[in-house]
Amino acid sequence: WLAWAVVSAAALLNQNPTPDRGAIVQALDKLVSNAVDFATPGSPIRLSLQDATLASPSGRTRSRVPAWSIAVANDGPALPDTMQASLFDSMVSVRPERGDGRTHLGLGLYLVRLIAEFHGGYAFAANRPGGVQVGLVLRKHA
Repeated sequence: WLAWAVVSAAALLNQNPTPDRGAIVQALDKLVSNAVDFATPGSPIRLSLQDATLASPSGRTRSRVPAWSIAVANDGPALPDTMQASLFDSMVSVRPERGDGRTHLGLGLYLVRLIAEFHGGYAFAANRPGGVQVGLVLRKHA
């Protein structure tokens, strides 16, 4: 599944020389890794790529610009309501204590947000029936 995500992202970006391919692949890696960590064991991780739109970056018009929505969904626990507003901030984690002495820094989704914003988009997370969907929307480049 990770190989599919990387190949799909590379194919998507081959038409656009401007995006930072490595950063987008890193964002996909963070999204998939996060989904695996929180998924119900043995359940599928679903990746989707859809056409989307973003508000015009000029701000002077109400026009929309073409974009991609890339999402990763997993079955598992819902996002706590108290965390949804800060999920993409740095040093935020909803992971329980690991018990192995390792600390989780909570930087993965923060990096996803930074990469999305660098590419003129945004990161999103939402509860869905039986699980969670997390992703990013990136502006398409001409």
